[in-house]
Amino acid sequence: MVNVVMMLLQVLTVDVNDENGLLDFEFDVQAFCEVACDQFNGGYFPYPGDCCRFIICQRLPASRGRGKVLSSVMPCQLPLVWNDEKASCDLEKRTPNCNASCHERAFTLPPATLPPMNDSVECFDGVNAIKLDDLVDQQCFKIFPYDERQMPTCCRENEILDLEECACIGQPRFPGCDCIFCLVFELNEIRDVVNTLHINHTGVELIEYAINASMHKAQFNGIDGSIKIPHFENMYYGPIFSMHLFIEIPNKYEVSGFVDAPLKGIVSNGCCGKNGTVEIWIEGGHIYLTIITEKRALRAYKFNVDPEELIAGQELDLNFAYSDPLLRVAFAMEPHEDIALGGDIVPTGCPLSLGTLNDLPGTYFDGVMEDVIACRDRWTDAQIFALQQHDKRAVLCTP
Repeated sequence: MVNVVMMLLQVLTVDVNDENGLLDFEFDVQAFCEVACDQFNGGYFPYPGDCCRFIICQRLPASRGRGKVLSSVMPCQLPLVWNDEKASCDLEKRTPNCNASCHERAFTLPPATLPPMNDSVECFDGVNAIKLDDLVDQQCFKIFPYDERQMPTCCRENEILDLEECACIGQPRFPGCDCIFCLVFELNEIRDVVNTLHINHTGVELIEYAINASMHKAQFNGIDGSIKIPHFENMYYGPIFSMHLFIEIPNKYEVSGFVDAPLKGIVSNGCCGKNGTVEIWIEGGHIYLTIITEKRALRAYKFNVDPEELIAGQELDLNFAYSDPLLRVAFAMEPHEDIALGGDIVPTGCPLSLGTLNDLPGTYFDGVMEDVIACRDRWTDAQIFALQQHDKRAVLCTP
């Protein structure tokens, strides 16, 4: 991978001074990604002169011609550093050419590039470009890019969209957070709005909401359908980790009024049959959770104690928020008692996968998911309630 970067640098006629691992030039990440997408179809690359950072290059899909190129610079989470051979962040002991002292440098990440906005876009909130809906008052708006079928999103009662704040004034301000990813299923694509990435997927079809044709859910085919979050490979989960998602269980698994489903994976961070340390799956009439930390393993914990709480064809919200040493679980808007664990969540060296249990054959989910989000933060009760109302802004970091 280093050879690839050096070759691209030569193409861009940039001189590298790697003394003390620092650069003596202003590195043009966008120009780098333009060439990387032309020659290698994009991907993940080391950042020259700094093994605590890496570059993400991606070309957006386009109905005609070639799509726009997005470029991002991301930091490896302390104490991880960049591993060239694996093209991912890894433990220092497995990366002999780098040590974690690079995290001590003070640097500012350049902003991710965004598709160009047109004259109709009013403001950018750090996640979405916003356009006022011409057909209504200043209480409703549309998210860019959009199409003619899209229904407007509206502020709450007695609120208006403040263009300077790029938010509905009067909206409750929640504490800042450290979100890792947030998957949005809309406009017939899967986007990670935190990292400005388009996520690859297999065997997943996006289906429209009946009331809003621009919004979608992810329908997994149950054969090989899965979504893998690549930057979770060798993920250092640490002592704080929260996750929320909605699922729908297929009606075919309802028997005599009760759900009786075969084992189907929903979330897991194991791979190739290797057990994970974060797992959510459905089996019989229950949804189960496994969380393994340095001090304790919580295995096959039931989200729903009563099988009657599991209803096929209905939207169900799953939420857990871990902050050393306590784990809080909520299901169908009902919180459980806190569970004592302790220490960091144990890493696995595998990506986080949606729709399968550790890649085991026969465990591919054949239901629906939506609003999948994870943060390094123990959400408050108010934030969890907002997520249960499909308000992702309650936990997404604001600029």
